[in-house]
This record gives sequence, structure tokens and C-alpha cells, in this order.
Amino acid sequence: SVSANFSAITHTVTATAGPNGSISPATQTVAHGATATLTLTPDAGYSAHATGCGGTLTGTTYTTGPITADCTVSASFSPTTHTVTDTAGPNGTISPASRTVPEGDTTTFTVTPDAGYTASATGCGGTLTGTTYTTGPITADCTVSATFTLQSSCTLDVDGNGQADALTDGLLTIRYLFGFRGATLIDGAVDAGCTRCTAPEIEAYLDSLNP
Repeated sequence: SVSANFSAITHTVTATAGPNGSISPATQTVAHGATATLTLTPDAGYSAHATGCGGTLTGTTYTTGPITADCTVSASFSPTTHTVTDTAGPNGTISPASRTVPEGDTTTFTVTPDAGYTASATGCGGTLTGTTYTTGPITADCTVSATFTLQSSCTLDVDGNGQADALTDGLLTIRYLFGFRGATLIDGAVDAGCTRCTAPEIEAYLDSLNP
């Protein structure tokens, strides 16, 4: 008599992984024509990629194509990055136009107002110091927006000491409006830290505010 025995054809799917992540299972036996799934686990701050066995990666699951021979799935992991873009209103600029930033890092932009304007900026959890805008840690694509406002040309700091004071600047203004000029205008009313200290300087400044 003749006896025949038949067994299912199987193939081995092997997995390999580069640094900064893992793939599992390391091997699996798959029936001929069936598919297999593998799980990729990137380290924090990294994204997963995989190739081999005719498959596709969706999220962290890699599904092979129909297996007809032994094959290998190779996983690699690269730093996760996000794009920070910027926009600027009229009367100033912000640069660069965009930056690619690794997950969790911060980045900077330069905000430059036109002459006579003041800059402000918002977005990506940042702060503006001088003309440098520093974002917070970047965890998603985001946008920094810069705006520019016209500086007021009028200031009550009449004697130019860097602050407006009622007992000096206020008194100088009142005397000027009542017609005081020369020594009677400035007598006892100019701060020691003045940058406009003489009667002609004070008068010229107040004249410029009242064309």
C-alpha cells in the first residue's frame, strides 16, 4: 500500500531593529500565503519606520504582504521633528521663515521692527526678549506670529532722565504752558539725571510737542 502525508508549508518572518526602538516578535512562523503583524516601539522622541516582506506600517503596527518565502522586516527609528513657521504683520520682519525642530527642543526667531515701531510676538509658548523670540518646548507643529505697533513720539519725560515725574516733568510742563521761559522755567524743576538740562533744551523739546 502507498501512504501519503501532507503538511502545511510555512515560512519564517524575522525582525531586526536599529537603535532607539524595538520590534516584536523577533521571529514568527507564518503559513504560506498568510500575512503577519509586528509591533514597533520607538523610544521617546523618535518615530518608527519599517520595510520588508512587502508590508506597510500603520501607527506602530507593521503588516506584511502575503508570505511566500522566508523574509525579514527591518525597523529603524529617527528623531521626531516638528515644523515651526512664522508670520509677520506690516512694519517689521521675523526670520527665518520656518525651522524644523526635534521633539521637545526650543528654537529662536529674530523679530525686527521698522524704525519707529515696537515688536510683539506670540505662539508656540514662547517669550520675546529684545528682538529674540524663544519658543517653549516644541511637541507639535505651531506658528509664531509677530506684530508691530507705532511708537508714540510724545513723552512726558521732559528733562530726559528716563522717567516721567510730576515734581519735575509735570512742573516744567505747567510752567511752559503758563508762559515761563528761561531760568524761571527750569528753576528747581530739572532732575539731576537729566539729558535735557538747560532752558533752551527744555523749551525746544516742549515746542516740538506743540507744533
